[in-house]
Amino acid sequence: MPDTLHGKTGFRVVPLTVDQLYDFKPLEDALIAKDETVKIKIKNAKTIRIGGETYGPYVEETVNLPFAPALFFLCKGKASPV
Repeated sequence: MPDTLHGKTGFRVVPLTVDQLYDFKPLEDALIAKDETVKIKIKNAKTIRIGGETYGPYVEETVNLPFAPALFFLCKGKASPV
């Protein structure tokens, strides 16, 4: 469903044509609330790269992260909201 959130990543579902697919960068173009930050407690998470930035690794840490990587960790079951 267009403009909803993907349940396993928290990224925006973006409808694309075949021509748009080649230029689409999901780790940049499908992010939401780019200016928001969220405080989360991360149990254990490897390094990820989202929106051109690198986050992690984290082990039992409470951090303030931009919304997209925070939501990604939450959706993956690696974190909980604080």
